[in-house]
Amino acid sequence: YRDRNGRGTDRRIWPVSLVYMDNTLMLLAWCTMRVDFRQFRLSRMASLTVTDESFRPRRVPMLRTYTEHLRTQWSQSQAGDSLLDACHHGRRR
Repeated sequence: YRDRNGRGTDRRIWPVSLVYMDNTLMLLAWCTMRVDFRQFRLSRMASLTVTDESFRPRRVPMLRTYTEHLRTQWSQSQAGDSLLDACHHGRRR
């Protein structure tokens, strides 16, 4: 994965949802490197490796947790600095 500055990293992620925001496909996922939920632009993914590892029994609870995580971040943000606004511009504040 390449960040907005072009720095590359190898990530192991557990994808929970694909979303389309501001003409960009985003993958919402649990990142094992950051030990947190993250949003990844598909256009910044250089390659991927599919493994036999399954997290299917955890996917739906993870999606619920991520949704609550986003709600909490949004409600804690100051006026004009919401997570939704940050996502719209393709970055987290």
